[in-house]
Amino acid sequence: MFIASSLLILGFGGWKIKEQSLQLQQMSLSLAQEESAAIAKFKSAQKLGMEAASLAQNPPHPLQVWQEAQNKWYQAIILLDSIPNETSVSERAKRKLAYYRINYKSISQKVLIEKKALANLESAQKLAIEANLFVQNSPHSLLVR
Repeated sequence: MFIASSLLILGFGGWKIKEQSLQLQQMSLSLAQEESAAIAKFKSAQKLGMEAASLAQNPPHPLQVWQEAQNKWYQAIILLDSIPNETSVSERAKRKLAYYRINYKSISQKVLIEKKALANLESAQKLAIEANLFVQNSPHSLLVR
């Protein structure tokens, strides 16, 4: 009886060790996948940042170019912000994130300025058309010319 119960205990203990070993393997695999995903996100963010910086070089640019650069900075920020703290690239991601946020803010200001300039241009064009019509239809149009 003692031998049978001892064997049962040893068998159960062996099963428990195998279960723990499988859990550790799964955790290790999960951490490796998280690390790999973090590195991929970091590289993608860097690529987007380089593309955004390249777009913004040699201004002036039309609004669409500024908006494209703004969008790339934003996407890069989202990627960097999603990198977990426990990964090997988290510190570099935090540094890049601060730098990319500054660039995003700067580009966003340029987008706002460009939008305002376009709105002002459209308004000026409408006023010029109205003034032209007013002058043409004025009873004093011959004197104004």
